[in-house]
Amino acid sequence: MLFHTPSVLHDDHDRIVDNPFPFGLTLCFPHKGQLILVWGRYGTDLYKACMDVFASDCMKVWHNSKYDLRVCKTNDIKVNGTQLCTLTMLRIYWDRRRSHEE
Repeated sequence: MLFHTPSVLHDDHDRIVDNPFPFGLTLCFPHKGQLILVWGRYGTDLYKACMDVFASDCMKVWHNSKYDLRVCKTNDIKVNGTQLCTLTMLRIYWDRRRSHEE
């Protein structure tokens, strides 16, 4: 069972999800001086490419890695390489405040 898999997608019209796994992976890559954001929906070629990135030994930088890595673990997605978390860095930088809205 996938973690946080919705049964209804909310947009202009609420739709019941026919795909029992509307789960996706979002990754951001630097490319020619810009950042490219991709979302690979479960079962697509892009999703498989995202899984290859997770399996590689390259460094991964997350925002709120505690949550994201729990989602990966719950869904049997192995993540290799060094893991960094911008939320943790932010909390340390801002004296461990509970909110970074200040």
